[in-house]
Amino acid sequence: MDALMGQASCLEARPVALFARAYREGQACPLTDAELLTLNTWIDAEFKAIPCAVKFWTGDISLAECKAEFTKSGTLNVSTAHNSHPYLTKSANAKFRAIHDWQHIVLSADSEIF
Repeated sequence: MDALMGQASCLEARPVALFARAYREGQACPLTDAELLTLNTWIDAEFKAIPCAVKFWTGDISLAECKAEFTKSGTLNVSTAHNSHPYLTKSANAKFRAIHDWQHIVLSADSEIF
């Protein structure tokens, strides 16, 4: 598991934090059909590339609980609570959450970065 957690260690924390801040503070805009297709294609590819079992839960799961369970069992637990999204289906949003949570694990990032 240590090898998995070090995959993205080449990313520096400052650029990631700057990107996260820009994302949080940015203005929302409607997606074109082509952009939505590109996003969904990316989500499917990234989700398939997660190299561990992913288990979806209907209840809330904290990042600390997610990391602890991954360390213990090698399974990525992802919450589907509060899963509505303006552009994504519930399935696509759940996969995106898995990608997001996986990045927390491989970057050893806390909840302040993303």
